[in-house]
Amino acid sequence: MKKTTIILILLVFLNITNAFAIVLHIKNDVKNNNSILIVKSDEIYLSGLEPNFLDTIKLDKENINYDLRISKEGNYYFYYEGKQNANLESYLISSDTLKLQIKENENEISLEINQTKFRETLCIQKMNKEESQKNQYNELISKLKSSNSFQFSDSLIKDYITSKENFYKKYFANYLPTENFTKHFNTNKFYLSVYLKWTYLTNLINQNMEKITFYKSLCNSIDSASSIYFDGILCYAFPLRMLNDIDKVYIKELSETKNNYSKLQRKLNYCDIFFKNKEFNQLAKAKLLEDYLLLENDTSETKLINEKMLDDCFNSTSKYLKALKYLLNKKSRLEINQIPPDFSLTNQKNELINLYNFKGKDIYLSFSGSWCGPCQLELKNLKQINKKYNLKNNKDKIIIMIFIENDFENWEKYVAKLPKNFICLYAKNGWNSKVANDYLIKGVPITYLLNKNLQIINKIVGYDENEFAKFIQQYLNDKSNK
Repeated sequence: MKKTTIILILLVFLNITNAFAIVLHIKNDVKNNNSILIVKSDEIYLSGLEPNFLDTIKLDKENINYDLRISKEGNYYFYYEGKQNANLESYLISSDTLKLQIKENENEISLEINQTKFRETLCIQKMNKEESQKNQYNELISKLKSSNSFQFSDSLIKDYITSKENFYKKYFANYLPTENFTKHFNTNKFYLSVYLKWTYLTNLINQNMEKITFYKSLCNSIDSASSIYFDGILCYAFPLRMLNDIDKVYIKELSETKNNYSKLQRKLNYCDIFFKNKEFNQLAKAKLLEDYLLLENDTSETKLINEKMLDDCFNSTSKYLKALKYLLNKKSRLEINQIPPDFSLTNQKNELINLYNFKGKDIYLSFSGSWCGPCQLELKNLKQINKKYNLKNNKDKIIIMIFIENDFENWEKYVAKLPKNFICLYAKNGWNSKVANDYLIKGVPITYLLNKNLQIINKIVGYDENEFAKFIQQYLNDKSNK
């Protein structure tokens, strides 16, 4: 299956045309030893939250969704889901009051802090602005991509990291930053250094065993940085990338492991071999297992994940253990031969549609998005199949498309162009909707085939042309769908 790539985009604050403000207030709850976040936009929508790993605050106002995702310590990411995500990468401090401004133009949305009492909070924002004005990061990447020299590329990365250190020293020349912020800054700097070296220097190493040695040296540097705090949001995709790269090299050199272990078991072993830092080890295992539970098509791999495996990977008090057992339990309703949860969603005619009302039909159930590239490929082929086999006149075949969206008007315009027999449903609140939660939707497209008894007979994650051809043939084949 073709894998999609997650791209993190740093937004540039240019060409601003429209704006509205939001106020955040953070204070200490001395009694319960918590940090309480109060969010205001004309009125208070939510207050009283202890910031924990991947907590989400959700605010609704006039069909616009605000998500404030809070990591464990110091990092807060604010997402505005009307047009495009806007990130607030700032260090928030208890007792501060922030005035934020979301500014948007035709191409982008940015989020800025207009007022704060602490220089730490503005540090990353100002650093990113200065960097974007000098085009430092883009120039660095351009040079790294064209370089054929390991030493030259290594020096480029070191110079870039040094420029961040120099900014930090200059910015705080007459101001003593908090100990936690210094730790936070060093974490980001350290992570970026490892990421750049892993991404661009390994391509300049020809021998596989030399690559393995280099991988180990980078992982050892993680282990030596015992004071580094590994943030779940910042690093969530990188451990998976590291494990995939390690596996590709190891399989070429140690072919016997290919027969002795499944891919999942190999990668879990790599975590213990390479990631000696306990926090990073646990984060990598958690993200690996979550990825397999949510996005892996190979059932021979996913069936290996059970409560015993989870108990072996994490201690009994681990936040990851609780979350993964929750996912495992929910996933049990989404396996082959199981009947998935019912839903009640609105179509473009504002009618409520329930899945279970289609019992007795062969159901093609897809989670999609008007903004999603792979989804467009799936829909293009699905429309061709629909026309070729005249499915609009086949009363036994039902096509249900659930769209993960946040803009109802744009969605209406989009689905108006789809075939009339496609049942198009709107998942209000997008990723935070009940149906997305019930079906563990963390990416699209994800598609199910249900037989006439509403049992799942197949599932495919992502889009691959060859896999789709087999999948759609099963849908068209009455014998396999009864």
